[in-house]
Amino acid sequence: MMRSWNGIFITIVSSHEAAATKQKMVSRSTTYLVASGIVHAVKCGYKTFHARTSVQRRRRGFARINALERQLTIAKAKARVKEREPKKLMLHLSSYINEDQFTSLHRSPRGTVWSKETLTKALKIRLSCGSRGYDMVKELGQPLPSQRTLQRHIEHCKFRPGLLVDIMDSLAVKVICMTEYERHVCLMMNEMQITPSLIYDPSADAVLGRPTIPLADGSLPADTLATHGLVFMLGGVTTRTNAPSSVLVLTLLASPQLSVHFHV
Repeated sequence: MMRSWNGIFITIVSSHEAAATKQKMVSRSTTYLVASGIVHAVKCGYKTFHARTSVQRRRRGFARINALERQLTIAKAKARVKEREPKKLMLHLSSYINEDQFTSLHRSPRGTVWSKETLTKALKIRLSCGSRGYDMVKELGQPLPSQRTLQRHIEHCKFRPGLLVDIMDSLAVKVICMTEYERHVCLMMNEMQITPSLIYDPSADAVLGRPTIPLADGSLPADTLATHGLVFMLGGVTTRTNAPSSVLVLTLLASPQLSVHFHV
């Protein structure tokens, strides 16, 4: 019920209505408080859950970091072992493979500058095994120069009249690999007629054309020119072994005093 008093409206309610209104207000307040408590509880629970989740994530992260560090340590150890393996291999192979041979393994052997040690070893293999044996050694993976390279390397050898010391040294290397049965050889001689003249050899820086073997009685004139050339070779009896031992340029005279003695 509403009444006016001096322009002011006053609402007059009964005690029953007042009690009902109060009950509604209490009910609303209780509902708000309960809802606020739930919200607060939910917020607190979320914070607690979030904190626990963060701790678990950090633990998993630390465990992952530790695992990766262990893997990194193992990988570094393996890398050090792999780095030492080529050095050990080089150390073991350096006893019979030279540095230039290692270089030829990484690239084509064409254009490789071979060292004197490698060329000497290749010549020994070529003299010991022959042409086919040398090619077979190369096919098996041994880094060696070609046979044409070896030929160019020995072009500087001077085949002057007299005993060929370089050939004898090479022949000694080949004889080492022979058996007693293969060391039976014979001495062969080949004769060639030449035009008597004096020729300057620029490679030897000498004048050729004079006899290199005098007569036994020493009666050969000083101005005599050679008319024939003789080549003496060693040939294998049981195997194919041919090596020129000496080149003798001399004058063949119709004189019984001419004689050549060999000491084998």
